[in-house]
Amino acid sequence: MNIKMLSFRILLVFSFFLYPIVLGNISLLCYLAIYGIPCLYFFLHYKKTTHYLSHFPVSLFNLFVCILFFLSASLLLPFLYGTYDFSYVNTVLAIVRKLIIYIFLLMIVANHYKDNQSIEHFMLYHSLATVLYVIGTIVFLLYPELRNIWISILQVEGRNADLIEQLNYITRFGWSGYSGFRNTISCSLSIVFLTYLFSSKESQLLLKTKWYIILALFCFLGNMFYGRSGLLVSALCIFFGLFIYRKISCKLIFQSFVAMLLLVFLVSSIKESSDAIYAWYQWVTVPFENLYETGSFNNASFDHLVEDMIFMPEDDTLVFGDGMYTEAGTNLYYGHTDSGFMRQILFWGIFFTGAMYLMCLFTLLIIRRSLGLKVMLLLLCVIFEFKGECYYQMLPLFITFYVAGLKKLTNINLTNQSA
Repeated sequence: MNIKMLSFRILLVFSFFLYPIVLGNISLLCYLAIYGIPCLYFFLHYKKTTHYLSHFPVSLFNLFVCILFFLSASLLLPFLYGTYDFSYVNTVLAIVRKLIIYIFLLMIVANHYKDNQSIEHFMLYHSLATVLYVIGTIVFLLYPELRNIWISILQVEGRNADLIEQLNYITRFGWSGYSGFRNTISCSLSIVFLTYLFSSKESQLLLKTKWYIILALFCFLGNMFYGRSGLLVSALCIFFGLFIYRKISCKLIFQSFVAMLLLVFLVSSIKESSDAIYAWYQWVTVPFENLYETGSFNNASFDHLVEDMIFMPEDDTLVFGDGMYTEAGTNLYYGHTDSGFMRQILFWGIFFTGAMYLMCLFTLLIIRRSLGLKVMLLLLCVIFEFKGECYYQMLPLFITFYVAGLKKLTNINLTNQSA
C-alpha cells in the first residue's frame, strides 16, 4: 500500500457516510444530506449511473425483485395478522438505504482510481474510516468535557442517552453517538477486509505487515469498545483467512504478539486513571479471567442470550410468524430477544427467514472474489446473526461487491466525469 496514493477527501467521505452525524434539532436535514447527496451524485454522474442500470445482469434484477417482495411482506403481514406493527419495515428498508450508500462510495473510488480494483479501494477506505472512528472514541475517553459537549450537540436522548452514561457503556460512544452492535460489526468487517488485502494474491493493494497489524489492532480495540462478540468474530476471521491464504508465519505471529503485549501494557497502565476506564477494563477482561480461573468464559450476556432469548416458539409462530417485531408501548423487541434469526422467525416465520438467508448466501457466492474472502464474510454473518441482526447490513455489501466485479461496469470510460 502506498500512502501517497490515498485521498484524504475520499477518506472523509467514507468516514461521514459510514458513520454519519445526525444532529437532534435538524435530524431531518441530516438524513436528507446522508441520502440526498448520493442521489445527487448519481444524477450528476448520470452516464455511469445509466450504464450501471442498463448492464445489470438478470440475477441482479432478481435480487432487487426479492428485496421488493420482502419489503411488501413486511408491510402486508401486520395487516393480515391484525397487529399493525410496521416497525420491521424500517429494518428491511435498511437494505435499500445501505445499498445507496455503498454504491455511492463504490462509484467514488471507481471514478477516482480508474482501475479494476474498486473493491480493494472500497475495503481500504472502509477500514481506514473505521480506524478514524475508533480514534475518535479514544479522544472522547481522554477528554470527557469534549465528550459532554458533543453529546449536547447531538442531543442524544432516550435509552441511548442513559446507556452512554453508565460506566460499563462509557466506551460505546463516537462522533455518531451511541456505538454498539453495529459498530462492532463494522470493526470486524474491517478486519476481514484488512486480512484480505494483506493475504490475497488477487489484490493489488497488498498491505505490508506493519500496516496490517497496526490497522487491525485499532479495529480490535474498537471491538473492545463496542461489543465483545466482535473479538471472537475478528479472531476467527483472521485465523481462517490467514490459514486459507497461507500467510501465517513466525514473523507475523511474533510481531502481532509484541503489538498485543504493548496494547495490554498500555491499557493496564491507564486503567487506574479514571473510574470509567477501569469499569471498561473489567468488562473486557472478565470473560478471559473466568476462562483462566474456571475453564469457562461464564459470560452472563452470552448465557442470557442462549438461555432466555433463543427458544422454540409455538408451531403457528414457527411456520407463519406473529407479524410482531416490537412490543407496543415498551418499544422492546417482540419476544424480548436479541438474536437476529429469532426476531425474523417471530415476525414472519421460518420460511421467510430461510428465504432471506438463502438470498444473502446466493449473493455472497456470486461475488467474483476468492474463497478466503467468502469464508470470512460467511463466518462473520453467521456468528453476528446469532447474536443480533446483521443481514440487512451485509446483503447490500454483497450486492455492491458483485456490482464492482462486473467487467462491463468497471471498464466504462468516464474521463469527462470527476469524483
